[in-house]
Amino acid sequence: MIEKNMKLVCLTGVEDKLQDDVANTISSLKQGGTKVWMLTGDKIETAKCIACSTDLKGHNQEFAVFSSAFYLRNNKIVNDLELNLLKVEISLKKTVFVIDGDLLEHAFNSLACRSILLRIVLNAPCVLICRCSPTQKAMVVSTIKKVTNAICLSIGDGGNDVAMIQEADVGIGIFGKEGKQAALSSDFSIHEFKHLKKLLFWHGRLS
Repeated sequence: MIEKNMKLVCLTGVEDKLQDDVANTISSLKQGGTKVWMLTGDKIETAKCIACSTDLKGHNQEFAVFSSAFYLRNNKIVNDLELNLLKVEISLKKTVFVIDGDLLEHAFNSLACRSILLRIVLNAPCVLICRCSPTQKAMVVSTIKKVTNAICLSIGDGGNDVAMIQEADVGIGIFGKEGKQAALSSDFSIHEFKHLKKLLFWHGRLS
């Protein structure tokens, strides 16, 4: 309402600089058969950019985005969500599944949606969960542990990752600019993300 007859003077942009060898580390994990998910408080567009720059999304893959801004604002009923989830399931191998925290919680409240959603995220090559609260991060890890009986590893560098790190079978904290909360509440602490590769492929294998 206020922004009328305004003249654009300049545009600014802020980019999160990635640490060294993040893409290489994630690529190695994927080649080793580890499924890599990103649980973040960032908005969907930011998460998609990070997924491209960190090699989470392959060149031949597409994003399948499920946003609460679309489903909840347009009063889309749960049946619509179920139908669209089923469409995604058909072409899942080439799909990076993206969903935000609000819609995730909404979908989990419906048994039908929940079962389809779990089936999709477990078979998707990569999953991005955006606008995710610390409680939701822990809930996702807890749910995956129960459903799959797989060993879950959580890694983070901020206070909002603590719940997720503690919920996982193996919690790894990174000493970073966001403080030491994650590192102090973890099973293992590292100084850079790339050290995860050596921790798993060398020390992990020896253990």
